[in-house]
Amino acid sequence: MNITYIILLVGLLICSVVDIRKHMISVPFVIMWTILLGGMQIYQDTISIGLILGTVLTVLVSSVVSWLSGGQIGMGDGFLFGMTAMGLGIMCNIYMLAYCFMGAFLMAVILFVICRKGKDTRMPLAPFVLCGSLLVMILGGK
Repeated sequence: MNITYIILLVGLLICSVVDIRKHMISVPFVIMWTILLGGMQIYQDTISIGLILGTVLTVLVSSVVSWLSGGQIGMGDGFLFGMTAMGLGIMCNIYMLAYCFMGAFLMAVILFVICRKGKDTRMPLAPFVLCGSLLVMILGGK
């Protein structure tokens, strides 16, 4: 496991704890952590225009989805997806998003069917982003 992955996991762990406790993601923290990850990409000579553009595009698309969903997926989540794009790379980030949303969907089904929670029950998304990122790191983006 390379140092960029470790830095990404630490940032995701911090965001997950804050998201569970306070039901929010600190956008300034995520931006700072994304810049740190970008610095590591430069240091490791793995940075590219494609990675930078993909990260920016991920944030933009996520922000539009946040706006269209009326905030069901928060702006902080969009910036978090940008952070994972910078840490994992674009293709691995797509796999991470798939794992993340599959996990969140399964948890929503459990909450709805077994726990009898309503459709307005809020779930923190950062822990699912953390789990999806771990799966991508373990499986290698497959």
